Amino acid sequence: MKFDELYHVLIENNSKSNYAQHDVAVNRLLKFIEERKAGAEKIANQASKKAGVSRLTAAHFKAKLPVYDKVKKQLLANKPISFIDKEYKKTLSELRKIRSNQIKFQKLTGKMEVLGEILIESKKK
Repeated sequence: MKFDELYHVLIENNSKSNYAQHDVAVNRLLKFIEERKAGAEKIANQASKKAGVSRLTAAHFKAKLPVYDKVKKQLLANKPISFIDKEYKKTLSELRKIRSNQIKFQKLTGKMEVLGEILIESKKK
C-alpha cells in the first residue's frame, strides 16, 4: 500500500481529524501548514520578548502567520489556491524595491518564504 493510500485510510478512520472530508493531497498540505505555522508562532513569540535585532526575527516570522491562515482558509473552503503564484511574484517584485528598510525586508521575505514553501509542497504527489 502506498503512503498516500495508507494516509487516506488513517484519516478516514480517525474521527478526530479536522480534515477527513478533504482528499489526501489537501490533508497533507493542511497538516504541513499547521506544523509550519506552529513553528513560526513559537519563534515569533520568543523573538518578540527580546530586544535589538531580535525584532527583525519577530517581524519576519509574524509576517508568515496571516499567509498560512489565508491559504488554510482557502483549502478548508475547497477553493483553489492558485492565487499563491501571483502573490509570490508580487511579493518578489516588492522585495526588489527594498533598499533601506530592514523591517519591511524581513516581512516580505517571511511572506515570500511561506508562499514558496506552499507552492513547492502543493506540487508534491
